[in-house]
Amino acid sequence: MTIVFFHTVSTVRDYLNDYVQSRYETNAAPIEHIVEPIFLTGMSEDAAERADLYRQFADKISRLSHRADKILITCSTLGDFVEEYRKSHPGAGLYRIDGPMAREAVKLGRTIGIAVTNRTTVDPSTALVRKAAQEISKDVSPNCFDCKTEIMALDKSRDPIESIKILEALNRNFSAYDAVILAQVSIGRIIGMQDYTFSVPVLSSIASGIAQLELPAKTAP
Repeated sequence: MTIVFFHTVSTVRDYLNDYVQSRYETNAAPIEHIVEPIFLTGMSEDAAERADLYRQFADKISRLSHRADKILITCSTLGDFVEEYRKSHPGAGLYRIDGPMAREAVKLGRTIGIAVTNRTTVDPSTALVRKAAQEISKDVSPNCFDCKTEIMALDKSRDPIESIKILEALNRNFSAYDAVILAQVSIGRIIGMQDYTFSVPVLSSIASGIAQLELPAKTAP
């Protein structure tokens, strides 16, 4: 079995490669990482440009499918492309890293906060939460909010006390919801930072998104 991780940002590739290598046996299931920034930087609201970018995406996925049993899309911005591809290719081994996270979130409550740092993530993530809720016949109220300022401040901070204050500011926003999802892999790292505990469930896509691939876990030495 061969698995492809499809990224749009190289830092996400590096982080997830380290994550997988530390937790899973990859000899039995070789993993290939592909980075295609154009599918993030080229995302447009113009219908014609978007359609052309989707055709490029579909062609890329179709060719990858010839050598990969499973393809994991790690960029939430591409969520609508994944759903469109699945409609025309039922049974394709194409996975969204954020899918399990959204399904877990809607089980936790009705008001779902969606923390983003990139506006191209807003529509695909909102649609994903609504779809997850529809699957269990539940009415939810998803709401996206920008936390780019806080995330950038955390990246720059070298002072634990300052970092705690930033996390507390995030928590004040989070507390308005029954659960919060971190819509991008890159912001999932705030969970557990400085051993801080948020007052509501805050979910990252990393662990659950990779678990759905059913990779063999490493055994303790």
